[in-house]
Amino acid sequence: TLLALTGSGFMAGMTVSVDGVENACAPVVVNSSTSASCVTPAHGAGAVAVAVSTPGGTSGSQIFTYDDVPTLTSIAPSQGPVAGGGSLTLRGTAFVPEMTASVGGRACLPLTYVDQTEAHCTTPAGAIGTEPVVATTPGGSSSSQPYTYEDVPTLATVIPSQGPSSGGTTITVTGSSFAPGQTELTLAGRPCSATVV
Repeated sequence: TLLALTGSGFMAGMTVSVDGVENACAPVVVNSSTSASCVTPAHGAGAVAVAVSTPGGTSGSQIFTYDDVPTLTSIAPSQGPVAGGGSLTLRGTAFVPEMTASVGGRACLPLTYVDQTEAHCTTPAGAIGTEPVVATTPGGSSSSQPYTYEDVPTLATVIPSQGPSSGGTTITVTGSSFAPGQTELTLAGRPCSATVV
């Protein structure tokens, strides 16, 4: 991670320690007497002290926190409309309030952090097909979970188009983008048991 440092008395040849290890954050680039940067070393998760040293002495420390790489164990639902706008629940580990999520590389916003194991976001628009969902924190990016964009179903015909008020009539519905086990049919707002063939 590129670490930006601000303070005073910075100079060429200064070193930056991380968790007590001298010159651990390197290379150090000094931009001015008040600004510098360096690249943090690998370290286990947790908070560590960062300090600057020059021939004039060593500064007080500031805290830098190493985050675990998040895992993404499941998403729900695993499919939704190409128009986006659906609520997506992400579950995993090492989530943090600053995390982000993406679907096929597109931001899943807004994102609501719940706790270290759960977050929610709103899916972006996409194209028909399966895209990877990834959670990202300062600790890194998770492996992906598949999310499938599906087309909006169309309804072409209903045969027969009438029947008794007592119900019980078998009707045949034709159209497109019906999904076995995932298609719900309603008649006058009431559910109608459906079989996709």
